[in-house]
Amino acid sequence: MQPVRPLRSWPVLAALVLGWAATAAVLQWQVGWRTDILTGDPAVIVVERGIILLVALAPLLIAAMRMARPGRRAGWLLPGALAWLALLPALATASLRVRGELAIAVPELAGTGRCVRLSVGCALPTLIILVTWARRWGAVTDPGRACATIGLVAAVSGVAIYSLTCPSQHWLFAGLVYPSAMAIIVLLARLALPRLLRW
Repeated sequence: MQPVRPLRSWPVLAALVLGWAATAAVLQWQVGWRTDILTGDPAVIVVERGIILLVALAPLLIAAMRMARPGRRAGWLLPGALAWLALLPALATASLRVRGELAIAVPELAGTGRCVRLSVGCALPTLIILVTWARRWGAVTDPGRACATIGLVAAVSGVAIYSLTCPSQHWLFAGLVYPSAMAIIVLLARLALPRLLRW
């Protein structure tokens, strides 16, 4: 039998970084980023929701890469990342207690469809890269769980890239629509991708 080639992490990490940069560039070209981001002075809410998403992305990515190795478990990484992402709806709930905020926030929900479409589009490169890597070089023993985790990585990265163009200025949108977009991406990954990781 041929010896098994060691599974290396740096090629997929490099591919992901390039994929995220290319996706952000295409988004700027096709849709356009927020003006405050382009001028280098993003609104406070843009920075805060970006931090929440990027901090959650790191443990999710580690969990997804662990699942490409036989016998490896995600451990506390998945629950910890999901608990951190729960800040989005928590901040949305807290913001509604401020008088007059609901009247400002509700009209933004008209952009829900746009958010979901662009988030799914921005998540696709990450899905393709991670599934290709896990399929060709990994040894996934739990395809369903692995695909759900890969879907979470793609969902968080897709929403984070979408947030560069998101016009919303209120936590209600980020707390309701962002998690909804992420749930749709995870569901699609969980239903469509496990057959690609069977070996």
